[in-house]
Amino acid sequence: MEKETLVLENTVKENVLEVDDNNFPIGEISRREMREKNVWHRASYIYVKNSKNELCIHLRSSKKELYPGHWDVCAGGCMNYGLTDEENATKELAEEYGVQGVKLDFVCSVRKEIDISKSYLSIFVCEWDGEIKVQEEEVQEYKWVTLGQLREDFLENPEVNMKPEGVEVLEMLIKHYGYLKE
Repeated sequence: MEKETLVLENTVKENVLEVDDNNFPIGEISRREMREKNVWHRASYIYVKNSKNELCIHLRSSKKELYPGHWDVCAGGCMNYGLTDEENATKELAEEYGVQGVKLDFVCSVRKEIDISKSYLSIFVCEWDGEIKVQEEEVQEYKWVTLGQLREDFLENPEVNMKPEGVEVLEMLIKHYGYLKE
């Protein structure tokens, strides 16, 4: 697997919710400081499928602080201080895909720790058949793919860079929750 990528000069100037290693809120911390110190924080992942059982995936902007220019299987991001899990997921979905007014279903929370990030992920799923309007600062392009296409064209293709955490959580959703069953 490719080494994790972090580009601090692309860090957005906003404050996020810092939590302890048991997910108990500590307070507000700048996003930059959170990245520099690699402290625990919360984030939201939102998996979007349509009525044809296709998953919306996207190519992350080259300006993203984590995994710039990598394909991702979910929308999402760090939780802004003062928001609930669902409010943050709603905000991230609107920012990345232009999707608003959709019912989000909370699935579970996942503790994820890698070399460059420690987070508690709130996992949401939704169904959307409307238009996707990507925000260029967040997303370069998007595609609707079946699970088979995702595996063959992206996951099994060594030339395609994928954001690994999103894929790992998706595999868990498929295995334990029956999400995207073919």
